[in-house]
Amino acid sequence: MSTTTSNTCFTSLKKSVPILAVIDVILTIIYIVILVLAVLNYSRDRHENFRDNDRDEEVAIWTSIVVIIINLLGVFLSLQLFLVADSKPSFCRDWLIIKSVFCGLEVLLLMVNATLGKYGTGHLVINIVVLLFRVVMGYFVHCLIREFKAQERPLGFHASLENGIVYDNPAMQPDTPVVNVVTWDNSDQQAEQNQSQHQGQGTQQDYL
Repeated sequence: MSTTTSNTCFTSLKKSVPILAVIDVILTIIYIVILVLAVLNYSRDRHENFRDNDRDEEVAIWTSIVVIIINLLGVFLSLQLFLVADSKPSFCRDWLIIKSVFCGLEVLLLMVNATLGKYGTGHLVINIVVLLFRVVMGYFVHCLIREFKAQERPLGFHASLENGIVYDNPAMQPDTPVVNVVTWDNSDQQAEQNQSQHQGQGTQQDYL
């Protein structure tokens, strides 16, 4: 990939990831509202139908509460990503790891509630759409992290050349040949030349 293409891709990702972070915040807030309404609905049904000992309802309520907490933390992370996505690759990496764990937990809890039959078709569709969006967003963040590394590599390479670092691995040798300029003191060579001249003059005088 040429340098121009790489820079264009890097610039595009730095603009796209904050936009995706804003969309993620909006979707997550909507998702949280739906989950809160679902929890209130489960609780109301339990009390109205005198099903306080219904284990399935209890599991559905608690799993939904856990998902709400996870998504609240996700909102905070996405807001931070929006602020620093173009300047802090370390946070992008942390965001990707944490969100991957959150998505794994959400998939697990989604499977539990789907098995219990507590999620309707509409609820399942919303869950799947949100999770698919986060997978796509995670891919963009992953690409941004790779571009950060690609941009840092030439800087480190040029710094190594400036510091005179020699690579032991031939694969790491620079494409442009590095010319080592060797300097030495000419005083010894000049002294030898002067001595030779004096010896030559002495020989000529002896001959005369």
